[in-house]
Amino acid sequence: MITRILSTLIIGIALFTLGAMQAAPAFANMTDQFQNPVKPNKSADPSIYRDSDGTYYFMTTSGNISLWKSKSLSGIASGTRQVVWNLPSSGPNSMSPWAPELHKIDGKWYIYYTATSPDPSDPSQPDAEMRRVFVIENDNEDPTTGTWTDRGQVQYPGIDFKSIDGTVMQLNGELYFSWAGKNYQNTDGMSRIYIAKLSNPWTMSTPPVEISEPTYAWEKVGSGVNEGPQFLQRNGKIFLTYSASGCWTDDYKLGMLTASASANLLNPASWTKTSTPVFQKSTANGVYGPGHNSFARSPDDTEDYLIYHANPASGLGCGGDRELHIQKFTWNTDGTPNFGVPAASSTLLDVPSGEPLKKRKEAEDATLSGAQALTTGVSHYTGTGLVELSAVGDSVTWSENMGVAGAYTFDFRYARGASNSTVMKLVVNGTVIDSSLDFPSIDSSNWSEYGIVRARANLISGSNSIKLVSQDNNQIYMDSMTIYGKSYEDNFDDGNANGWTTYDGTWTVNSGHEYQVSAGKGDKAIADNVSYIDFNYDADVTVTSGGRNAGLLFRAGNLGVGRWAQTGYLANLVPDADQVVLVKFDGTSYTNLDVESLAMNTDQKYHVKVITDGSNIKILVDGELIINYNDSTYNQGSVGVRAVDSDETGVTAKFDNVEMMRFR
Repeated sequence: MITRILSTLIIGIALFTLGAMQAAPAFANMTDQFQNPVKPNKSADPSIYRDSDGTYYFMTTSGNISLWKSKSLSGIASGTRQVVWNLPSSGPNSMSPWAPELHKIDGKWYIYYTATSPDPSDPSQPDAEMRRVFVIENDNEDPTTGTWTDRGQVQYPGIDFKSIDGTVMQLNGELYFSWAGKNYQNTDGMSRIYIAKLSNPWTMSTPPVEISEPTYAWEKVGSGVNEGPQFLQRNGKIFLTYSASGCWTDDYKLGMLTASASANLLNPASWTKTSTPVFQKSTANGVYGPGHNSFARSPDDTEDYLIYHANPASGLGCGGDRELHIQKFTWNTDGTPNFGVPAASSTLLDVPSGEPLKKRKEAEDATLSGAQALTTGVSHYTGTGLVELSAVGDSVTWSENMGVAGAYTFDFRYARGASNSTVMKLVVNGTVIDSSLDFPSIDSSNWSEYGIVRARANLISGSNSIKLVSQDNNQIYMDSMTIYGKSYEDNFDDGNANGWTTYDGTWTVNSGHEYQVSAGKGDKAIADNVSYIDFNYDADVTVTSGGRNAGLLFRAGNLGVGRWAQTGYLANLVPDADQVVLVKFDGTSYTNLDVESLAMNTDQKYHVKVITDGSNIKILVDGELIINYNDSTYNQGSVGVRAVDSDETGVTAKFDNVEMMRFR
């Protein structure tokens, strides 16, 4: 959801008039490829979670409990970054946090992380033998906001031994917890993989069961290590990857266990270990010690991605040089994952399927006036550094040659450590777009957090300049600008529906900042001047009661009052029938091109995404791919929302957080 996705860090939206925007073959210089690492250094133990609305959240071992947030998987490091929880000042989880992971369980957010207490012999240092897995809870819709509650250590009553790298999996109504540990009954000092069931997200309901220990030589380089377990489910099988050997060696790598989803996962005999590594270093590609992975799906839910850290050179070990890599993987004919070989940093990789075109421009590579480029100080920047602006008139100017004129969105990523905001002027091609673009304080005590200020403007075909000019003497660090082909968004938070044309029904923005309709049988509202060939189109849809349906119109034309008075397509939710339907209109009638079952409720909000790519149409609901269909009847047209009410009484449907990101 746009407001919640952008949260308090994505602010200062510049207003502009969309104007006439014609479809174009492609965005020149907007990339559909990326290269690893997607985040250099300080990226150990990476974990990425994709929420049902398509937002990606990234966590890493970074000295505190922080969340990165982005709509882009390949551009995750360009998103906002915020410290969401600080360790207590004393106690068993007061020092040295490792390997945080975000999970959503029964509508609440949980972060599992490893921490320890001070060493009794030297309280300034962490106690290496007292590391345990802890969990915090947040019931807010957006995990970067709200209050986190400390739920304490995850353990089984009466059993307590060293544990790190906790992760969870939901299967058949059960919640499983896996971690790496050292049972002190074993005197060999090797790290093993354990599993247990949870009665709630922080309490084991069964004693720990060991399911893997280092047995092969490739698991014992430097030391016998199995750690960093991660679950992967597919086609009735459970795969559990783990990291093997010492992280201080180049031979840190991934192994894998496999079990049937119907087996007793607490029985060690249910698990089979693959006898060879499933992912390991590539000296030819310059990737060393790849490990501590997680998994994510592409925005259109059709591709699988391996998330891992690796070193860019030999001998770098377990330090801050570890980088974030993402890489698509495939599946073997026997149903097992094929992770391939770590890609070299010089290898161009296709962006995840369904991810819009974008281009990141570093501030340190721009033209500076008065501003100063820095390479030290604030951590977790993109590129090679940041730019400091601290006086009136300081400016940073990016140049970009565009092949296609039209509306673009700019995300300015920045760090700011003062208690007040700073104001900047945005000038595009010599025209002032916003004379008072506000960059608020993020955290007055922490300069490593990042926010995003979003603005929009039209760019011309050919050379363009995008300039930010300080309007005060307040200090700010500018990290980068990402250009997107985002053409439209409306979250109705100002109480208005800006730039919509309605056909039938009564359309209003309610007190909850949702665009609602009543009193019509074929109601539709069209987003003015939005007409593209291929795009991502997102919105939240709520059908209010029985006998009604609603959804997203796209590639629509020949618009008029009446149920069938349009051509184009509709991604329609029919809760009474538990169906998602792809509908085609010809102006006088309709055809259901595809009907798929999905359990739904009235008066419940669903996040609907439509992705068009030529004749291919995908419809996702709450992040799950429901319809994947090909039809070439209409290749361009307007977008909007539509609802049908059989009795024309009361509110039919509500829509929120409408967003379109174009490909072409």
